[in-house]
Amino acid sequence: MIAIRKFGWSVLVLAAFAGCGKPENEPATPAPAETAPAPETSPATIPPPETKPEPSPATEPGTGAAATPDMPKDAPEIQAPQPTPATKDDAKPQDKSAAVSLSSEEVATIKKLPPAEAEVALKQAVCPVSGEHLGTPKMGVPVKVTAAGRTFFLCCDGCTEEAKDNAAAVVAKLKQ
Repeated sequence: MIAIRKFGWSVLVLAAFAGCGKPENEPATPAPAETAPAPETSPATIPPPETKPEPSPATEPGTGAAATPDMPKDAPEIQAPQPTPATKDDAKPQDKSAAVSLSSEEVATIKKLPPAEAEVALKQAVCPVSGEHLGTPKMGVPVKVTAAGRTFFLCCDGCTEEAKDNAAAVVAKLKQ
């Protein structure tokens, strides 16, 4: 009989160390916390219990994936800005000189032209053939050209032949 008792105690001790048959990677459940009874006070001094608002559907403001728990229920919903379609006026800048900023070297090179021509070249700012800035150091002083009834400037002599061959297309680029 003593042998059976020793065996029984051995099984109990072994079960306690082994975790009562639970798998090793399963987390142990914590024991429920005991709460102490609240001290009795008179009804006049008891503050009202705090209530948390009921969770509302995800379509209401202040809820959903981006909502924080402390966000008020009546908070305004923030919408992402919607892109507006581009209009014809948005596509081209009102002032071409504002769209292209020339370096001080480019401006200095353009100022080598006569004052009236320099003013026109500064407003144009870009060669309609190559797309280069007028007055770049590698191109030198802009070249004045008249084609298709319009006078404009090119970045270099290399663009003059293209401007004469496709005058209508070059003038169309100037109007943009």
